[in-house]
Amino acid sequence: TLGLIKKMRKTVYFLIFLSFLNCRNYTEKGINIDNEKFELIVPEKHKELLILFPGFGGTNESIKTECNIVKKALKQKISILILKNNRNFFLEKKELEKLGETVVELIDKKNINNNKVFIGGFSAGGNLGLQLGKYLIKKEKYKNNLKGIFIIDSPIDLEQLYLKYEKSVVEDESGSIKYFLNILEKQIGNPKKDFEKYKEYSPYLSSIEYTKNVEFENTELIFYTEPALKFRKDNFNQNFENTNGYQIKKLSKLLNQKDFKSKYIETENKGYRKNGMRNPHSWSIMNENKIVEWIKNN
Repeated sequence: TLGLIKKMRKTVYFLIFLSFLNCRNYTEKGINIDNEKFELIVPEKHKELLILFPGFGGTNESIKTECNIVKKALKQKISILILKNNRNFFLEKKELEKLGETVVELIDKKNINNNKVFIGGFSAGGNLGLQLGKYLIKKEKYKNNLKGIFIIDSPIDLEQLYLKYEKSVVEDESGSIKYFLNILEKQIGNPKKDFEKYKEYSPYLSSIEYTKNVEFENTELIFYTEPALKFRKDNFNQNFENTNGYQIKKLSKLLNQKDFKSKYIETENKGYRKNGMRNPHSWSIMNENKIVEWIKNN
């Protein structure tokens, strides 16, 4: 009986110790840091953390110009960390580890609340956000604290992206398709020869219904896209099957079938750039108020 009491005491002491760790006092001061790698904005008495990635070629300033998510999040005491990785469709292993370490060290060093972490990314930035999410959940303190990731019209299937570019490059007058095709070939190769690399780095592969890179046990995924079928047909001679949204819709369906938390949101006539130009591939298709509400209530 005495031995049982001693064991019970040890258990109680251990639980008290864990409780003490979980009651860590985070900074209540405001923080503003803007350097070549990231921009960090922490409001006074902050609660949650939202990590954002711009699209390919985008910047921290373009995020703030093209949408109001930063302003609205800060108003609700949500800290913002914008990562300035903007020239990648994916991150190689060493690049991801370096970025992940930067994020974790920054959160620890600045004493930022990491009990509720969210990630968001536009276009190629959504792919990087999913990769960072996978990195973070391997860390014990983020395993249950990465609450959600949202992506906006991201090219999640790099194999299909490559094949689409390969078919279109002959008619490419601007040179942009050739530019992106060359980036894929240089960074990851041709999927016909380098399929295993695509399997490792592409968030999703529809050809084999491969979803392992985006399967999260405790993290909800939200996918935004805007089909804009008439606009795409008139301007690019595209049908839905040629869009990012087509792959996103299939991925979301597969994840739900496997009982992972996934939400597919299809918008209509929301895609406009800040200059008023119609473009369904834009930050504006995201519902900022709903995202902030989702962060606060999750």
